[in-house]
Amino acid sequence: VIATVALGAAAIRIRVNPTLDRLRSVTPGAVTLDRIATQFGLANDVYVIVQRGADLDDLLAIDEQIAARITQIMPAVPLQRASALLPSASAQAARHAAIAAAVESPSAARATLERAATAEGFRPHSFEPALLAPGARVTYEGYIDHGLADVIHRFVVKAPDGWLLVSYAFPRAAADADRLQQIVAEFGSAATLSGLPLVNRELADRFLPQFA
Repeated sequence: VIATVALGAAAIRIRVNPTLDRLRSVTPGAVTLDRIATQFGLANDVYVIVQRGADLDDLLAIDEQIAARITQIMPAVPLQRASALLPSASAQAARHAAIAAAVESPSAARATLERAATAEGFRPHSFEPALLAPGARVTYEGYIDHGLADVIHRFVVKAPDGWLLVSYAFPRAAADADRLQQIVAEFGSAATLSGLPLVNRELADRFLPQFA
């Protein structure tokens, strides 16, 4: 009984860190990986905005809305969004209209681009602005056909039941992370915010009551 009382009193001073970070490997390889990440400025606390659905264009349009909302509220938070690589059909149509209004003709734009590329030391015909052609569009299939699957699959994946689309946000402060969660929640079931920081927070909130 005396030992139990003494140890129970001492246990008050115990501090528990229930995050997944504490479960990571501490092998020399893992330490080297952490050092490389620090040297190259790679982000550790990345938040992932996840969308699932049957229509890819609808997902891209929602991604653009979420990104616009985040940029409006928190312009300093870096974003890597799927719709930047693969804009929605409406966004591409608007940009085509803007290009058509600003450029005399596709041939004139090609000639200007070719002159600029040559002046900068590129080989002739290094840049072919095919997207200036009427009706040209950036598509998921286009990325795959041009051997860029590793690029697009970081953001868009074709799943058995439809599409999986993810964008990445990098809030630096806890207040920004909370605001990011509120913004994504505004879109209801259309998008979900995930990421290791959220998992760590949820584990921390659950651990002490469950441990008790």
